[in-house]
Amino acid sequence: MNRLSRYCDGLIEASWLLAVIVAPLYFFVGLAQTFDLGKTIMFRITVLIGVAAWISKWISSGNFRFEKKSFSVLWARITGSPLVPLVGALAAVYIISSAFSISPLLSLRGSYERFDGLGTLGSYVLVFALVAFNLRRREQVDRLITTLAVVSFAVDFYAILQHFGFDSITWREFNVTDRALSTLGHPIFMAAFLGMTLMLLLGRVVFLVYSYRQSTARNVTMLVLAAFYLGVSVLNLLSIWYASSRGPIIALFLGLLFLGFSLLVYFKLRRVFYIFSAISVLLLVFTAVLNIPGGPLAGLRDRPFIGPLGHIFDTETGTGRTRVLIWNGMLRLVLPHEPIRFPNGDSVDQWNAIRPLIGYGPETISLIYENYYLPEMFSMESYDLIHDHAHNEFWDVLAFYGLLGFVVEYGLFLSLIYFGLKWLGWISSGLENKLYWSLSLLGGLLGGVIALVTLGAEYLGLGIPLGLLLGAVVILFMNMLHQDENPASSRDLWRDTIIISSLALIVFHYVEILFGIPVTSTRMLFWIVSAVMLIVGQDVTKELNKIPTETRIRQVGRHACIAISVIAALAPGFIGVAQKGFDTSTVLVNSLAANSYGTLWMFLGICLFACLVFELDVVVTSEYKNLLPNLILLFGIALFTSFLIWLVYAGQVAVISQTSFSDTSRVLVLHLRLIDLQFGVVFILAYICAFVFAEPDKTQILSWKPVPLITFGLVQISALVLSILVNLNPLQANGVARMFNKHVESGQYQSAFELDEALLELDPWQDVYLTGVADANMKYAIGLAGQQNVTGYLLIAEKYVKQSCQLNPLFFPNELEMARINRVWARLSQDSSTRSIRIAQAEQYYAYILEGKPYRVKLWVEWADFRAEFGDYQGAQEKFDEALQIDDTYAPLYLYSANMYMNQAEQQSDPVKRAELFNKALKDVKVGIEMLDRRGENPSLAFFQLGNIYTSLQQYEQARDAYLQADKFGAGDYQWEVYKNLADVSGRLNDISAQREYLQKAIAIAPAGEINALQSELNAINP
Repeated sequence: MNRLSRYCDGLIEASWLLAVIVAPLYFFVGLAQTFDLGKTIMFRITVLIGVAAWISKWISSGNFRFEKKSFSVLWARITGSPLVPLVGALAAVYIISSAFSISPLLSLRGSYERFDGLGTLGSYVLVFALVAFNLRRREQVDRLITTLAVVSFAVDFYAILQHFGFDSITWREFNVTDRALSTLGHPIFMAAFLGMTLMLLLGRVVFLVYSYRQSTARNVTMLVLAAFYLGVSVLNLLSIWYASSRGPIIALFLGLLFLGFSLLVYFKLRRVFYIFSAISVLLLVFTAVLNIPGGPLAGLRDRPFIGPLGHIFDTETGTGRTRVLIWNGMLRLVLPHEPIRFPNGDSVDQWNAIRPLIGYGPETISLIYENYYLPEMFSMESYDLIHDHAHNEFWDVLAFYGLLGFVVEYGLFLSLIYFGLKWLGWISSGLENKLYWSLSLLGGLLGGVIALVTLGAEYLGLGIPLGLLLGAVVILFMNMLHQDENPASSRDLWRDTIIISSLALIVFHYVEILFGIPVTSTRMLFWIVSAVMLIVGQDVTKELNKIPTETRIRQVGRHACIAISVIAALAPGFIGVAQKGFDTSTVLVNSLAANSYGTLWMFLGICLFACLVFELDVVVTSEYKNLLPNLILLFGIALFTSFLIWLVYAGQVAVISQTSFSDTSRVLVLHLRLIDLQFGVVFILAYICAFVFAEPDKTQILSWKPVPLITFGLVQISALVLSILVNLNPLQANGVARMFNKHVESGQYQSAFELDEALLELDPWQDVYLTGVADANMKYAIGLAGQQNVTGYLLIAEKYVKQSCQLNPLFFPNELEMARINRVWARLSQDSSTRSIRIAQAEQYYAYILEGKPYRVKLWVEWADFRAEFGDYQGAQEKFDEALQIDDTYAPLYLYSANMYMNQAEQQSDPVKRAELFNKALKDVKVGIEMLDRRGENPSLAFFQLGNIYTSLQQYEQARDAYLQADKFGAGDYQWEVYKNLADVSGRLNDISAQREYLQKAIAIAPAGEINALQSELNAINP
């Protein structure tokens, strides 16, 4: 192997180590999507670096000569390796499903929320291939697990900071002291990742402790290192508990059971095995009794310590009920049905007949799923919610990839468990082989039947997958009953603990995704660990067991690179975007010490922990004993270099903070440069790490040949260009989208319009951006009502929405935006003919949307309000009645209906009819307030509306009481109007002092354009 090939090997290892670092840790508040998009893109960048290095290695080794022998050797290697053909089959399923997708572009790119299309799915397969075909040494496996320990420690540290209120970042979406989300962006995602790493860490603890007991030298460092891994494991458990999520806790329980039983079987600890079995049964019984409403343990169900354990089986309220409703809709989606119709009215899904076989394509559930689930979903959750996953892998696979995908994916899961058990020697005969597969299939069948008969068809997504584990459970118990001696003394303990902990990780992931959503961090870890288990299980080469003999300088360099990479991955999230006018030092200090010194201690703690565990690992695996000097050297290098990286980020953020927000073009350039910096750091770290990860060979000192080197450079440049196009540009676009949204929210539309060209140039294929730009133009046109250039902005809005509809025709928010633009156009138009045309077009869009989304009560109400706005009160009442049939608990239904009655009443000259209409409005508002109270929502605006009705009815005492209630709950932007109306009714009630007081309050918070009128009214009051 020449020197360039060895460098490529180092670059490949650097790529998968960076993947396990950046996917869980990277986030950036300067993006519109703080977490998911950035993680996925950074992961894809690392995979692309590794693939480019692999291609370069292949070329530099002379394998670019397309000879028949080369292909035959490659084919033999692929087909002769367990799991690889199945992984290839799954990749083929991804491609087929995407090619026949109901929205091919969406399936290729991925959705705005997840970015989990074919490109990302392919990256998972590629990272598996990178590890499976390039990992060859035991130290690489140990380094990967130790890196995961450091990453887990970082995630845990931040979760604990959040739980105890020491977070330096203020999160508006989550109360992180109740449910920590750490660097993963959601409590469930955090718990899922930590649960997977926990299995590997516990396996490492067992290996170190048992090795210490079996060693004659009794190296105490083994116990110290085991204590570090055990400490991180305890922190993982604590963080999972702080996440307070049922799915990960159920998966954790089953994963730990599998790990525990497997280790007891391996060490033949029969008495402990039976005790462990009894304890497990007691825990299951305790949990079952705890979940019985009104049962003997009902008093414990809501205790803080018990947490989510008390409601695991609750399917009548909360998220449990939501899951059941989602699965019910998924069942109807995957069964044969009428073809889905496209917006043009004539085109339908031409592949409808084979959808049960091939699915609808990756990332497409959000487009079609809503047609099939129950209206109760909207009353359970947000009325604006769009589901893009079923929170159950079984239903997701059937919807995305069909029966073909189900067979291949679950075949892969079962094969992973099968080969793991086989490599442990627990499936060693033809009978055991047949028993495993027959029991697994029988278990899946029985699980499905039991779920169908006892719970309903929607529970097939739990019954079948859990039943498929029957074969593995029986094999475990059978091996415990064997009377052979303890195999641990005659087998490779390191190899077997890796396999056992990997199997436990796979089981945890398998169960967890039956209740949650697999994300980049967890999918990435599953694929990498599966590849590690494949290599370790096969014991591919004797190199795997080779003890490292590198120099200490190289070892220090490797460990420093990993520690630096971990701290660097955290930097963008914590430095973020500073307040205006801050210099570099202030930005850096604030990122580390804002609100508390928690981030600073986390920074130092992670760096110290990483250095300690890596140095202890060296002492354990080699003869080197002089720990302290190299620990000091390593800590100094890691701390200093990490500090420099944070300082560079802080300097760039400081430049942004000192630039006027109104200087849009300058801020844009600086913001893009900051994202470029994050992108560049990943590449630079990868190429630096490659030097120290490459295996040294003194015989290859002069082996840098020009042709392979030039080829290497060309391949890497190509990878960089490709990564910019498919990864960096979408990341930059998301950063621009955040800036655009901030300008729109603050009403600075002209500044926002300076950004839309850059936004759409960076990512012209993202329909969400097109719709966002269109919406901004529409809102700006509303503000220009009565001016000549209104039509120009509406034309721009219409143009962008039409492009958005062409890119993603089944995504109903695009069609809804068209309806709203036409509604606004009709409202602002002075020409009756244009108004009639726009009203008719808006009607068509509302009709199309609600034909496909019949349970969106909010849109029925919007349609009714649209009709009422243009005087079609009878038509509006029809739509209100439709909404009432769907969900009679939707509060805005009654408030909009009341508003319609009020408008009608204002137009009436007959006092009797006028009073009758106001009383109808009064009745509806009171019902609306009651519904808001049931859902625990703010009723302030409803009380404000109630006060207006009472005022119109000249019932001023009741009006004042209603306005006071609005004031009590807080009306937000309308608070000044509450005070204004309170002043008005106080004046009518001759309470002059109260009138003056409320006018003064209104003046203090009113918009600038209203202050003069309010001041004149105040001046007119007699002293």
